[in-house]
Amino acid sequence: MMHIYIDTDLYNKHVQDEAYQAYGKKYITEEAYKNIRDNYTSNLYTPNNFIRIALGLLTIVAIIFSALLVILVFLSSTPGIGMYIILALINYVSLELLVRNKQYYNAGVDNLLMFSSAAFLLSGIAVYNDFANATLVSGVAVIVFLYLSVRFVDGFMAILSYLGLLVFIFLLYTRIGAFAKATAPFLIMIFSAVTYGCLTVLRKKDAYQLYRRCFKSVLLVTILTFYSSVNYFVVKELGGEMSGVHLGEIDPIPFGWLFWVLTFVVPVAYVAHGVKKRDLMFLRIGLVLVGMSVFTFRYYYHVLSVEMAVLIGGFIMIAISYAIIKYLRIPRFGLSFNRNADLNETRINIESLVITQVTGQKTSATTGVEFGGGSFGSGGAGGDY
Repeated sequence: MMHIYIDTDLYNKHVQDEAYQAYGKKYITEEAYKNIRDNYTSNLYTPNNFIRIALGLLTIVAIIFSALLVILVFLSSTPGIGMYIILALINYVSLELLVRNKQYYNAGVDNLLMFSSAAFLLSGIAVYNDFANATLVSGVAVIVFLYLSVRFVDGFMAILSYLGLLVFIFLLYTRIGAFAKATAPFLIMIFSAVTYGCLTVLRKKDAYQLYRRCFKSVLLVTILTFYSSVNYFVVKELGGEMSGVHLGEIDPIPFGWLFWVLTFVVPVAYVAHGVKKRDLMFLRIGLVLVGMSVFTFRYYYHVLSVEMAVLIGGFIMIAISYAIIKYLRIPRFGLSFNRNADLNETRINIESLVITQVTGQKTSATTGVEFGGGSFGSGGAGGDY
């Protein structure tokens, strides 16, 4: 593996986070949680959110002052891109040293140094090309962010890498001509769906278990980019920007009727998929996007006041939520609205791990572990280990 951390430390850290979330939800007892924490020790340092913010602010100050110092020293002797490269190297070397010596993992310091090193490098490339070659910048961004994601097991870097690749493919495709610009939404839709499918397969492989949070972070964004590619408002406004023509509210767009249908169908499909597959991510995103569909319709057809549109959108989401609650009163697809039923099932799912900790045995870091609802480096307890 290319990541900088020791496998056992990273694995144990994830298990500790899952156990903490499970204990907070009363899925396991305090004794079981302490046994897990004591048996799965990790040297990684991840402070609480307050300390993380404080460390992040100090890191920002340090980055600013170091940048000013470099500018004062090299401004007269080093070209623009050279100064940016020096700043990127300083930040990256600091990142490597701090993570190796202090074992920072999502501590705020490492996250900001990752972002700043990439930002300085990409800014230098953009300045060198007079901000005229977005395709080159996005292509380099894919490589840089992907490397940082793999090296430091960071979900946010994985998201930026995915978005960079999406922009890179989009810019290359739209160079073909008018037909490419008209069909670009379908390209984004296909790319999002293919990426989701590939990551879903990779996420199940034990060889990539330590990157499952990165996969989950990107999966969340693929769901959003898929809907964005079929939302009528996004398609119309983005198409107008690409063509350099301001489209009025009543001006048609190619395949407009199809995008109107998908604007409303996709959120409902997300909700249905979330219920059937017991996927809260799809369920929650689908409910939010139902409201977005209503606002999209309201933007182009002023048949209702803003207040009434908000009221109707909220009513629709409440109605869907209520229908799901009523539907799941009787357990379906292994999912139930009954909290006690869910609690019992979750306890059964993690029973083997608790028994292992009580007996003092450790699970190998090479076995599969499904980290639950967590993403962006902070896991939630899904109960699946």
